[in-house]
Amino acid sequence: MFTGLHDAELPNVVFMMADDYGYGDVGYNGGPADTPNLDAMAAGPNTLHLNRYYSGGPVCSPTRGTVLTGRNHNRYCIWTANAGSNKDDFVVPEKMPLPPTEVTIPELLKPLGYESAIFGKWHLGDVKAVPGGNKKWNVSHPGMHGFNEWLVTERSAQNYNLNCACYNNTKHLCALGHYSTPPPCYNYYTIHDPKVGLETLPHPVQGDDSHYIVDLFTEFLNKTLLQEKKPFFIYLPFHAVHIRYIASLGYIERYMGKNYTQDEIDYYGSISAMDDAVGRVRAILKKFNVSENTMLWFTSDNGPLKSSPGRTNGLRGWKTELYEGGVRVPGLIEWPTMIKKNTVSDFPVVSSDLLPTLCDILSIKEPSDRPIDGVSILPLLKGEASFRNSSIKWAFDIHDNFDGLYHAAISNDQYKVFARYALGKVKSAQLYDLLNDVGETTDISAKNPEVFEALKKELEDWRLSVHTSAKDKVQCLGLS
Repeated sequence: MFTGLHDAELPNVVFMMADDYGYGDVGYNGGPADTPNLDAMAAGPNTLHLNRYYSGGPVCSPTRGTVLTGRNHNRYCIWTANAGSNKDDFVVPEKMPLPPTEVTIPELLKPLGYESAIFGKWHLGDVKAVPGGNKKWNVSHPGMHGFNEWLVTERSAQNYNLNCACYNNTKHLCALGHYSTPPPCYNYYTIHDPKVGLETLPHPVQGDDSHYIVDLFTEFLNKTLLQEKKPFFIYLPFHAVHIRYIASLGYIERYMGKNYTQDEIDYYGSISAMDDAVGRVRAILKKFNVSENTMLWFTSDNGPLKSSPGRTNGLRGWKTELYEGGVRVPGLIEWPTMIKKNTVSDFPVVSSDLLPTLCDILSIKEPSDRPIDGVSILPLLKGEASFRNSSIKWAFDIHDNFDGLYHAAISNDQYKVFARYALGKVKSAQLYDLLNDVGETTDISAKNPEVFEALKKELEDWRLSVHTSAKDKVQCLGLS
C-alpha cells in the first residue's frame, strides 16, 4: 500500500488534457497566447516540467484510450478518431468504442476507495445507442469504465456557448467568431442521473466551456471531500482548442489591436480561457487543502491542426502525424508531497505511463493478462531517474488492416525511427537523433546502421504483438 509519504492518506489525481494544443502554443514555450497560469505551474517549486511529453496517438480517441488503459490504442481497435460529422449529433455512430473488457484507472482505484469523475470530452464511444454502431458494444460511456460521476460530450464541441442552437429561443446565444455560419445543434452534454438514467443537459452551456468544466469539477470536489471524504481521480478533458474554437468577448478583448486575424484571436482567446480554468483548478485544490497531496497533470491529446494558428515550435509534423509535431505536446506534473523542487526534464514520458505509474505508487498489480505499453515514472517523480531506458512506440492509420498502408514510430532516450508500412512490411524508414536534431531534418540511418536495425526490429516485434492483441475479437471488438 501507499508508503513513504503520508501513509494514512492516499494521493489524489487530477488529469487535465487540452485538445489539439501544440507544443509551441503554451506561453512558457514561446506561444503568443497569454497563459500566466500554466506558466506559473511550469515554474512552480513542486513541478516536473517535461520537455519530452508525448501523446499516445496523433489524434483524439487513440490518446484518450492510452490515458485510461496504459495500452496502445491499436490493441483494442481504436484505430483513429471516432466518428463525428459535427452536423447533427447522434447520427454518425462511433464504431471504435473503448471495449468494456479493457481495464481502466478508475476500475483499478475503486477497491482502494477512490471516487472517479470525468467532465468534458469523452470521445471513446457513444453514450447512447446509435443505429449502425459497433455490433457488440454500441454504447461505451464512462460509467461502464469505472467512473462514479460524469457529464461528457461524445466528441469535439464548440468551446463557447456550447449547444446554443439546440433549444428554442436560444440561437441568439450563438456567436460566430471567425466562422461564416452559425453552429448546428450537435454534440451536447450527456449526464447520468441515477433516478432517470442517461439524459441530455436540459439547457445551453453559456460562456466558456473550459470554465463550465471547472464548475463541475468544483461541485464534485465539494461532495467528495466535505461529504464523503474520499480520495479522488478526476479527469478533465477540455474541448479547447479543437475546432470549432470561439473566444468570448472578455478574452477577445485581450488580443484586439495586436494585428491578429479573427481566427488567431479566437484561437488565442480560447487558450487563455482554458489557462484561466487551469488556474482555477489549482486555486480550488488549495482552497480545499488538498493541493499538497494531489498529483496534478496538464497535457494535450496531440499536436495542433495544420490549418489552425497552432504552433509546434519548429517541430516537424502536425496532428495526424507521428513526427514530433504531431505527438510531442506540453507536459506538466505538480505534486508537492513528492516533487520537492522545480525540475525541467528531457526524460521521455507518454500518456500510457499514467496507469502503471499509479499502480506503482499505490502498490496495485497491473493487469497481467494483457500487454501494458506504458511504464511507471515513479523513479522520475522521486528524482532518481534521468533516462527512460525503454522505448515509446506508435502506429497510426492501421484501420483493421495490418497489411495496408500506415505509419509507425519508435523512440528511445535519444533516437527515433519513423517507418511507413505497406503489405505488412517496412516500405521506408528513417533514423533521427532527437537530442541533436529535434526537427527531424536529417536521416542518419546510413551512419548508424546498428542503432537503426535494432530499433526497427524492436518496432516490428511490437507491431506483431499489437497485431496479436487486435486479432482477439473478444477484447478488441466484442465479436465471436
